[in-house]
Amino acid sequence: AITLGVGMVLAAAIVGQAANDSADALNANAARFDLEISRRDGQALDRALLTTIRAYPEVLTATLAATQSPLSTQSIQSPFTRIQIQLRENADANALRGTLAQDLGAQYLVAQATNTGGVQFSVRVLQGMLAFVGVIILFAAVFVIANAFAMSLTTRQKEIGALRALGMTRRQILQMVLLEAGALGVIGA
Repeated sequence: AITLGVGMVLAAAIVGQAANDSADALNANAARFDLEISRRDGQALDRALLTTIRAYPEVLTATLAATQSPLSTQSIQSPFTRIQIQLRENADANALRGTLAQDLGAQYLVAQATNTGGVQFSVRVLQGMLAFVGVIILFAAVFVIANAFAMSLTTRQKEIGALRALGMTRRQILQMVLLEAGALGVIGA
């Protein structure tokens, strides 16, 4: 059981590192965007609006994007319903969001993007949960083994008393018990 706990903690570290490497690769390939524009009625956006958005000095890139259903398994070409905007380094996203909302009018929705964190947070949560489960298993294993060993010593109390009466010292009995525990640990692992 202790081996299982230690193995779980090690697995959390290994899986966490592999997932972290994968997340870094995904984040490097993922396009980061700061703002998103869509029509409130869900209709398609035209390219003229894209040209207007690109004219703002705070905008680094602006691209049209289609909304995909998470339940869809087919690659269906849908009309472009969103504009994803990536801002320049020191641009204020909230200020531009307010300006765009005012300039475009009530028919458009200007929102903060949701992909700025990438998959890194999910990887950290997974890594933390695996490590936490490993620690719980480790503590449970220590408790179960300590309890089983205490029961074993209690049932062998007369035997230990006879060994003491024959001349074994407390230190020798302790060494015998620890050697037995070590042997059981090695065999169990």
